[in-house]
Amino acid sequence: VEARGRVPDMTGAWVGDRKLGAVGVQISGGVSTHGLAFNHDPDLSMFDHIVPCGLHGRAVTSLARELAERERDGDEGGEGDRQRQRQRQRDNHEGGGEGSGGSGSGRGVGNGGSTGSGSGSGRSG
Repeated sequence: VEARGRVPDMTGAWVGDRKLGAVGVQISGGVSTHGLAFNHDPDLSMFDHIVPCGLHGRAVTSLARELAERERDGDEGGEGDRQRQRQRQRDNHEGGGEGSGGSGSGRGVGNGGSTGSGSGSGRSG
């Protein structure tokens, strides 16, 4: 599955215009927390009942759905992959790269196949 690359003003992992994973950081009351979620095979119909990540008009996807669509379209390693690779290279040249560092602790698998991890740190001062 080819990731889209950086989507301006958005966080997370994207395949086309569909969000595959999320990254979050929060500081509240002097406490910092962060987390990561990756949709490997959740029941995506649940996202019809909420506005995921506060993104109106954006779809959520999963690795399982993307692989199934790719297989159904008969596009394993074909011209579509080469086109996506060329588009990704263009996107990377236009939008630059994005990186992050840090550490986390804890890992869990949510109901329906979302994998997440997160960590918090104590108060400072």
